[in-house]
Amino acid sequence: VKATQEMSAPMSTAALGPPGAKSGPAGAPAAGQESALWAVLASAADAREYCQSWLAIQCRLIPGVLGGVVLLRLPGAESYSAVAVWPDVRRDMSYLTPTAQQALMERRGVVAPRKDAPDPATANTYIGYPVEAVGVLHGVVVLDVAPRPEADLQASLRQLHWGAAGLELMLCQQEVVRVGETRDRLQSVLEVVASAAAHDRYAGAAT
Repeated sequence: VKATQEMSAPMSTAALGPPGAKSGPAGAPAAGQESALWAVLASAADAREYCQSWLAIQCRLIPGVLGGVVLLRLPGAESYSAVAVWPDVRRDMSYLTPTAQQALMERRGVVAPRKDAPDPATANTYIGYPVEAVGVLHGVVVLDVAPRPEADLQASLRQLHWGAAGLELMLCQQEVVRVGETRDRLQSVLEVVASAAAHDRYAGAAT
């Protein structure tokens, strides 16, 4: 399993701030930011835009997320690449690659403590969850979360599990569109062939 990182994305969520960020009058919740994210999610024009907004929403729903990445294998690609990064698309998330690879290989959610932390008791934890649709493994989501009790880690993993349904739906919709386009192209080819065959029969009958 190869996972690479491409740092391009249509929308940087850095400007939207981390979970719990405030805007407007002092103490007012950032409701406008939340609404903007959901609006982008609903009207996303492609997978990158959708995943960037989806990731920002997940990182707000799960407390204490320090960073996150969505890796997908795009059509025609041989490896997985980053289509969304939070909180800043310019951030290097390559340190999450081992967790991404583990989740992809095992095709299940994984919880991996940071191994190089000076104090394991206060170490960050990496949570990875594979993204599958129509029986095909399309990618993986990995979050870097602040230290928390085991019960809270499992709650974060469950949220990621339910949240991944949004990515799966998007991928299923793309597959439906792809199949429809393939069917339309095939229909066009068949019509050309039928027309050519009819022309040949007419020409043969006329001679």
